[in-house]
Amino acid sequence: MNGETAVDDTAPPATGGYKPSFARAPFVFGLTRARALPGPILVDLMSDLGGSPAANKALLHRMVTHGALDVSRVGRVGVYSMARFLLAGFIAVRGDNARQSEPWDGRFHALVYDIPESRRRQRDQFLASAFQAGYRMLRRGVLIAPTNLSATVIVPRPDDVTRGWLSVAEADLEGVVARTWQLDAFRAEYETEIARVKALLADDLSSRSGPDALRLLYAASSAQSGLMLREGFLPSELRPANWPAERLVALVSRVEERLSAEAVAHVAAVLASSPHRDLVEGDPSWDAVV
Repeated sequence: MNGETAVDDTAPPATGGYKPSFARAPFVFGLTRARALPGPILVDLMSDLGGSPAANKALLHRMVTHGALDVSRVGRVGVYSMARFLLAGFIAVRGDNARQSEPWDGRFHALVYDIPESRRRQRDQFLASAFQAGYRMLRRGVLIAPTNLSATVIVPRPDDVTRGWLSVAEADLEGVVARTWQLDAFRAEYETEIARVKALLADDLSSRSGPDALRLLYAASSAQSGLMLREGFLPSELRPANWPAERLVALVSRVEERLSAEAVAHVAAVLASSPHRDLVEGDPSWDAVV
């Protein structure tokens, strides 16, 4: 697959990507700094963010089906942990993944897939995990990423996917990246979110406490995480000038400074009052996060 490639201008839009509802669980794992959480605690805190307990129980079931969560049982209680592509995205957003700091070597890692419509569910699961890892659709049947990010991609059968490396002519590079990562649309979404977070910061956040502080913090940080994941963590060499991602990160950090203490206190109270608190497993990897 080495060599230069022409661009297919008829390539379909990206599909199978970020699921906003899937952001609730990793946000709760982050605030609790837990590797594993019992279902009743996870559902209670997810319901503070949005949706009914019944809807969030169903959501957890879907996330297990999609391979985003693993579940084990202790008696009648399910204990959940993040899995594969959801965990990889969580680590990348958290900032302790080296993939953003490595210089780009000028090639794209490619996944060429052929999964028929008769196996649509498996194809959707493959696409969801590939997009969460950082791949984007160059053309139908071909996904590319700035480096090899395939470790967490769910491949239903070994012969469904061929891996390789792809080089793009320098004259075509800017256009390939802009179309494949839909950068014009992303820039507009970033600017919309920047305006929303600025408006949030203009309010008096000091009076927000408990679940209200938790919801507002989630609204700001999950939107940022969703945009970063959907962008695919492009290296600086491939980003346009004046890319707005860092401005949004700085604004969300200000929201976190104002709301984190109240949100964390609410989460601690929920944990302390739960009869299942002994099933919470802490995540020591947070100790290494600056």
